[in-house]
Amino acid sequence: MQKQLGKTQAEGERLTKELEYRAIEIEKYTNQITDYMVEVFNLEKTLERLEKELEKSKKINIEQRKLIEKLTIEGLVTTAERNKVIEQLDARENDIKDLKTTQNMLVKKIADANNSIVKLEQDLALSQDREKALEERVKLQEKAFLAKQELLQKEIEGQKYLLEMSGQELETSKQNVNDLFDSIETLEETKKNLLILINEQNVNIDTYKREQGSSKEIIVKQEQQLKENEKRLLDVQAKLKNFSKQYFKL
Repeated sequence: MQKQLGKTQAEGERLTKELEYRAIEIEKYTNQITDYMVEVFNLEKTLERLEKELEKSKKINIEQRKLIEKLTIEGLVTTAERNKVIEQLDARENDIKDLKTTQNMLVKKIADANNSIVKLEQDLALSQDREKALEERVKLQEKAFLAKQELLQKEIEGQKYLLEMSGQELETSKQNVNDLFDSIETLEETKKNLLILINEQNVNIDTYKREQGSSKEIIVKQEQQLKENEKRLLDVQAKLKNFSKQYFKL
């Protein structure tokens, strides 16, 4: 669970960093859109001035051509002077053509800038959508992290409870072992006493058999007591064996 919690936290940090990157990206797109809009505004103003100048130059050129032709017809200017003025007007006509080319170039630049604005606005909208999706994922990741953290806390509390219970069971086991040792010592003592008694009874029976005056009844009685003691000894040995098994289980 601790490992899963670490993974969830790492994923949350990764999403947060990606969210920060999206915010930087959105700011970049916004600044670029602003720059293009300023550029379009300036180009449009330049184009407007250029169109006015172009229209004015055309008008002046036409009027001057009419005027020089009229003066030539009236004889107020010579043909050489008229040709010189026409040459100047032709040069101005070329300037007007250059202005027209500049005008077309400005129109194209404005169109390109507007297209760039449209593209950037699309990218901006997409990035904003991604940012919203990331924000939702971050929220979900935070919820998942808190849920796993709570689950881990409950698991820790459960482990603490099991440890406390294990401690109590250990104390009980220790007491059971002590009691078992006491029982084993008691049985060992009983076994020892029974062995002494059985040896004494064997000696007594042998003695009774050797003595001429001993009755058969006494010998039979002693032999019965011997068998009973031997049976008790077997019971004690069985209990000792059983206690030994219990000890190893504990």
